[in-house]
Amino acid sequence: MNCFMAAPADAAADAPAAAPAAAATAAAADALSGAPATGDRAAEDAASPALAAGDVGVAMLGTEAVVRDEAGGPCAPGEIGELTLRGPHLFGGYVGEPDATREALRDGWLWTGDLASQDGRGRVTIRGRRRDLYISGGLNVFPTDVEAEI
Repeated sequence: MNCFMAAPADAAADAPAAAPAAAATAAAADALSGAPATGDRAAEDAASPALAAGDVGVAMLGTEAVVRDEAGGPCAPGEIGELTLRGPHLFGGYVGEPDATREALRDGWLWTGDLASQDGRGRVTIRGRRRDLYISGGLNVFPTDVEAEI
């Protein structure tokens, strides 16, 4: 599930014409979703350069993303912490795994296990994983094994 949106590389050329409609669409979607108002974030992103490696963009409409420190407080821009997400479309827990669910879902936020940072505009950059193992399709995957193959 991708909860982030990135501006396409050629978006800057279309930004002047698309910006008012994008901003209006974003504001309407935010109002319907109950997410915080984005103001003209969509217009700013449309006019922004393409993202760098590791950047995943800003949270999609209806999704909130906050990078948090170990105590659960929000990190300062540029500081590395764990990426947390909140939105009505995120999963409700692990079936038959109440302990794993309690660890992943805290105070209405999904703690992803991804180490990340955010800039002052909310753009998220993935920096690593909290653990050296993740499960994909029922298989144990170690990032070091993936890196060795690349």
